[in-house]
Amino acid sequence: MKIPTHILQNIFLQNIPRARKKNNHVCYGRCIVCGDSKHNKKKLRLVLLTNKDPSVVYCHNCGLSTTAEIFFKKHFPTVYENLIGTIYENIKREEIFNEEDRKNSQKEIDNAIHSSNEFEELHNFLKEECVSLDNQSFLNKVESKAFDYLEARMISRENIGEMYYCSCPTNKRHMKFKDHIIIPYYNEMNLPYYFQARYFGYNKNRPRYITCDFSCCPNKAVYNERRVDYTNIVYITEGIIDSMNISNAISVTGVGISEDLIQYLSERFEKRVWVNDNDGAGNKLTEYLLKNGQRCFIWPKGITVKDVNEMAVRTKSEFIPKKWIDKNSYSGIEGLGALLNNSK
Repeated sequence: MKIPTHILQNIFLQNIPRARKKNNHVCYGRCIVCGDSKHNKKKLRLVLLTNKDPSVVYCHNCGLSTTAEIFFKKHFPTVYENLIGTIYENIKREEIFNEEDRKNSQKEIDNAIHSSNEFEELHNFLKEECVSLDNQSFLNKVESKAFDYLEARMISRENIGEMYYCSCPTNKRHMKFKDHIIIPYYNEMNLPYYFQARYFGYNKNRPRYITCDFSCCPNKAVYNERRVDYTNIVYITEGIIDSMNISNAISVTGVGISEDLIQYLSERFEKRVWVNDNDGAGNKLTEYLLKNGQRCFIWPKGITVKDVNEMAVRTKSEFIPKKWIDKNSYSGIEGLGALLNNSK
């Protein structure tokens, strides 16, 4: 079954970051597989080419090359039902598909629905009980305040655009998420599979952070795994917000630093640096990691900020220079000495 060109282009333009149409046959945007250029956020290296048969999607950065249909099925299964629905409208209007094609289309719809149902409870919660912070012009006063707060914390528009705000949950089981900023974790299919919620209300007795406890979600998760470049140094932070202020970083917040986690991250990321908070608990964690063969960033003496995000706010920078982090990163006995000296 051949999917019409204009439908392929619409799906691409509506779902790919910074997507735009160059001409009647070419659309391009930021690659969701590799994250595109790490050095230049203006680069748009993912291309949809519809003058081929079949239409193709390829990335000049990571070398991805596949048919458009396979690409959309893999990375956007939740929109596939809408895609087929659009095709059905064309069927009624133009009568270009035969009965066998329509049967095949229904099978593809069923497959797409099945692939998106794994995290159905979470997806329904985000869709029906939360508001996306992606478009500021559609936010109410409270939601806009949350958006402004995140911007003041030097969080990029790209990261804010992936977050939600929960102000009026309709399900009683979700009332604990009322007045929370919802920060989803996305898998390799670009689907939310977990989240952390940051309280944004006025009750000082409420915990600042709570994590997802939906039955469809895993007990533990690592934030931003899908985007990092495995070939370069991966920075590991405690706080999820901290990871947003370092390029190529993940967060293990709420996971608990166990030997199993250290082994998992060591096997997954050959080059890694742990960047912990600049407080007593952070120093203890750094000491533990150094003694377990890890490389850690040691906060220089005289730096009084409590974590990476506060450093970003103080310096009014979305990203902390990685060269500065690398310069102050140590392992083994050298790291323990630096930690002892700098924490006096």
